[in-house]
Amino acid sequence: MQPSPQPNGLAVHDLRHLLALLAADLRLTRFGLSREDEPARRAALAALYARLAAGLAELGDGLAGGARPAARAGAGADLAPRVEALWDGYRQAGRLCPGAARLSLERPLLWPGLWTHWRSLLVNLLENACAAAPEGPVELLANGEGLRVASGGRLPAPALIAALNAGRAPAPRPGGGGQGLGLVLEAVAALGLHLDADCSDGRFTLDLQRLPREAPAVLLVEDDPELRAALAALLRAEGLRVEPRAGDEEPAPNPTRFAAAVADLNLPGASGAERLAAWRREAPELLTVLLTGDSAAARREWPGVAAVLIKPGLGRLRDLLAPLRRGARP
Repeated sequence: MQPSPQPNGLAVHDLRHLLALLAADLRLTRFGLSREDEPARRAALAALYARLAAGLAELGDGLAGGARPAARAGAGADLAPRVEALWDGYRQAGRLCPGAARLSLERPLLWPGLWTHWRSLLVNLLENACAAAPEGPVELLANGEGLRVASGGRLPAPALIAALNAGRAPAPRPGGGGQGLGLVLEAVAALGLHLDADCSDGRFTLDLQRLPREAPAVLLVEDDPELRAALAALLRAEGLRVEPRAGDEEPAPNPTRFAAAVADLNLPGASGAERLAAWRREAPELLTVLLTGDSAAARREWPGVAAVLIKPGLGRLRDLLAPLRRGARP
């Protein structure tokens, strides 16, 4: 069994995959250079050198071991560029089929914990997906709640799905292969994630979330990206699942899906009053909290609204939504 992802350093299994990506990128670029003119060759080489420098820096961080403290992805650390760079490495190396691969990232992407663990998780998830669907669809969706990887192609046996959902790793194959899903489970445990494996829609999907599916969900509608990210991080730290949206013509929240809605009163498009009235007609029982920078609006009466808070209102918002975690209505 290969070593688990450590707080410092790369597991041997992960290192082999990352080196293979760099080697494949070199081979493909060399093949492409033979068919380009001089300006295109210079541009391609410059791009290759930049990718190699970034990849080698990433490997250097992982191989440093105890030489320096491990990088921790804390609140405010946007991991979207790192995830995107890893995805681009697979694309540049020809592991992802053009036109059949899709990446969807929440920005900023705020994941707590060690980047070493997240990287191990992503590398092994993508290796598994690319092996199962070398010419088929591969999809990676990542947001503050966690991530999901889905692939077409060859589907796993039902016994493997059941084992993964029970937290049991498949036995490694002779010669050291087949360890990727075991390392996935170890990273899942290190990060405190909840794993759900499924292939009922004809794709192999691994859904890894920071909170259990039954945790209360909150719709967060705010057009300021920095405030939206700060509010989402706060609410997730309180044990609530959050679906953040920018709010352009936002429809009424579905009360069977969301336990509460937190919304900016002054969103683009329809006025806050018109939007709120439509929401209250369609979901009168939904706990609703409004955010505003207008003190006069905060003093007005808003029927059916739990509170109107002056932005950012973080402390009071936490208090208003705390009963949701106990299954009670504030």
